[in-house]
Amino acid sequence: MIVGIDPGVTGAIAVLRESAELVAIWDMPVFTLRGNSQTVNGAELGNIFARILQSDSKLTVYLENVHTMPGQGGVSGGNFMLGFGIIIGVLADRKIGFNLVEPQVWKRRANLPKRKKDQDKAAYKDMARALAQRLWPSASLGLKKHQGRADALLIARFGGPDKLL
Repeated sequence: MIVGIDPGVTGAIAVLRESAELVAIWDMPVFTLRGNSQTVNGAELGNIFARILQSDSKLTVYLENVHTMPGQGGVSGGNFMLGFGIIIGVLADRKIGFNLVEPQVWKRRANLPKRKKDQDKAAYKDMARALAQRLWPSASLGLKKHQGRADALLIARFGGPDKLL
């Protein structure tokens, strides 16, 4: 099976068979650190991977390689990278190897255009969600908050055989 991970508190984990059939999709489990600050819940993520491994111990995992963004606040950037580290820690704990994939690379392979400087970020993200909805009509992707699910699906599709493209 092929697993795609869109990291971050609004991210998701998607599992596809090599035939591109959707097996499962989860929103990224999170918990509150302090105030409204959230990060990835490693214990719950570990439980998700335990379930995935029960179905198939041979996984190919693709994790979007993320970085802090210019202008991102120190606390939010720190929490974002903390979540990324937690994901890597859970994969290591479960002895699951993974491949890092740059966002530009999986988006190019999905034939998503580059975002134009003057283009609305939400409208750009909706293109990926619309593509995922066409490819997996049974997946629950109808809400804007399901962007992480769509990205996780497309990241998993990136890692599949050429027939997934």
